[in-house]
Amino acid sequence: MAVERILRIIQDKGEDAIRNVCEEFKVKMLSPAEIVFLTEYCTVMKPVVKALNILQSETNTHMGWLLPVIFQLQAKLSRLETSSKMCLPLIRAVQDGVQKSFGGMMQDPELIAAAILLPKFKNTWTERTEIIETAGLVYVRQHIDQMAEAEVEQVGQHSSDEEDFFSSMKSRRSQVSNEVPEHPCVSPVSNQVFERRLIEKYIVENGTDPMNGQPLSEEQLIDIKVSHPIRPKAPSATSIPAILKSLQDEWDAVMLHSFTLRQQLQTTRQELSHALYQHDAACRVIARLTKEVTAAREALATLKPQAGLVVAQAISAQPSVTAGGAADAMEVSEQVGMTMDIIQKLQDKATVLTTERKKRGKTVPEELVRSEDLGKYRQVATHAGLHSASVPGILSLDLCPADTNKVLTGGADKNVVVFDKKEEQIVATLKGHTKKVTSVIFHPSQSVVFSASPDSTIRVWSVTGGNCVQVIRAHEAGVTGLSLHATGDYLLSSSEDQYWAFSDIQTGRVLTKVTDEAAGCALTCAQFHPDGLIFGTGTADSQIKIWDLKERTNVANFPGHTGPVTSIAFSENGYYLATGAQDSSVKLWDLRKLKNFKTITLDNNYEVKSLVFDQSGTYLAVGGTDIRVYICKQWSEVLNFTEHTGVVTGVAFGEHAQFLTSTGMDRSLKFYSL
Repeated sequence: MAVERILRIIQDKGEDAIRNVCEEFKVKMLSPAEIVFLTEYCTVMKPVVKALNILQSETNTHMGWLLPVIFQLQAKLSRLETSSKMCLPLIRAVQDGVQKSFGGMMQDPELIAAAILLPKFKNTWTERTEIIETAGLVYVRQHIDQMAEAEVEQVGQHSSDEEDFFSSMKSRRSQVSNEVPEHPCVSPVSNQVFERRLIEKYIVENGTDPMNGQPLSEEQLIDIKVSHPIRPKAPSATSIPAILKSLQDEWDAVMLHSFTLRQQLQTTRQELSHALYQHDAACRVIARLTKEVTAAREALATLKPQAGLVVAQAISAQPSVTAGGAADAMEVSEQVGMTMDIIQKLQDKATVLTTERKKRGKTVPEELVRSEDLGKYRQVATHAGLHSASVPGILSLDLCPADTNKVLTGGADKNVVVFDKKEEQIVATLKGHTKKVTSVIFHPSQSVVFSASPDSTIRVWSVTGGNCVQVIRAHEAGVTGLSLHATGDYLLSSSEDQYWAFSDIQTGRVLTKVTDEAAGCALTCAQFHPDGLIFGTGTADSQIKIWDLKERTNVANFPGHTGPVTSIAFSENGYYLATGAQDSSVKLWDLRKLKNFKTITLDNNYEVKSLVFDQSGTYLAVGGTDIRVYICKQWSEVLNFTEHTGVVTGVAFGEHAQFLTSTGMDRSLKFYSL
């Protein structure tokens, strides 16, 4: 109490009040550490003091109070163990003392039964059901049965006068079973009442009357016609312990019935929820199929007038300008949809983008982070709960061009996730792919995202609706690369089926689909040039191919890598192309001279998984075994991060390189900045 009083004075009036007292009595003032210790000491000893007060009280001194108080004291001390710092040894010492003093009593059936029979506690004072069931209730039932038997014996010990007085009642009972018979009959030999079933069995075995031993047959028995008898309760059921037991049994039955009803209610709710979910899914499927049918009808109506153009638009094999001077043959399919209107639209967009790039010139945005500041970047946030832990790994990453706080990821768990960096929460989880998601793209101006998967489909998702609005089936094998055209209306995709495809995202139609028959090799990645008229693809045989979209021809090849190409990226200035492959190197190519002008050789066995330039083309980020950022032109490393515990699969710059983000096979999304 004294320690608690001191702490209360400090809390109410401040330390100065105690300091004045200490100075008055020339006593050393308590240090902050001692005050913290005393506070924790009071917290620990408070339940101990309360337990002692209860057990030493003159009112609550029943035997049934002991175990609930001890069990509650142990529970409170166990909870204090997690938060205590200085008094942990004291807590454990008190617990050991309680266990040593009362350990045997905690298993005593009589004490357990006493606690159960107190209305204040019943069976709520401990969560250990084995103590209640196997020790307490068994003990109570045994003693109730013993008391009931004693009551029966006492009931049977009456005087002869009482027996004579109530003898007429006994005559109504069966002389064999001593119970009220269901089918009574009278024996004319002894004039006694019997249960017909039992007396017939006795006659078959003995042939005599059970009362006097005289011969008796079944034909001699006389039936008695009575109303349906009401069986009286057994004498053992009329005692107070038996009545209590009966009430307890009825209570248990009611509780069991209530629990069964709750279970049935929960099952019914789950079935109803499942049925509603199936109904909603069916409505979505019907809506999607209706939309696909409408799109197919529109496509058919468009294709019918152009059916005569198929032969005219078929492009024969043409020589392509390659870095090695070789000529390749190509197969072009489904070119009917590549109309002159689409080609003109692509050309107009390229003209606008080229003009804007010339206006900007070589000037660097003032808001762009300088290289010396970029070198000071550190990890500022990490999020590991975006995708399922059962199939770990985030395989693809993209940032929304309009709002770089919006992050898009594709995971090995088949899900696409939209994450808000500012709010630090998931905006949408998009489910529909049947295999892992290897490529994701944000639309620059609409609330729409795109994803590709080895399940050979490309899906168009509505972020606000949280549903798939279009499925593009452009390939017959897994889709390996995805790139959105600058117009925002068309998608480029590459596949293991050796084809690249150009598709309309509004209708889901494949406008054209081309393969290089001479190469005969799977495509591993694809990326549009910033102008949108050419694009690059990587192959499994270490080649980088540059294609003319309007002509659908291979116009240049870049050999040099010694392993499958894993990633390609065009610089914003349109002059440089960065490529990475499974040969632990990054190569830089000059698209004006069609040659490799720089090779960045990485550590042995370094895996390159992602390449990306920032929006100004000043920095190049490499993701793989770790994260490295290079400054362009000098091509010197300015940053290196090794925080991921798995291979880095995606890396991206925020606006003006204000931050850097990355994903990896360790299932984490990380952000880096000052």
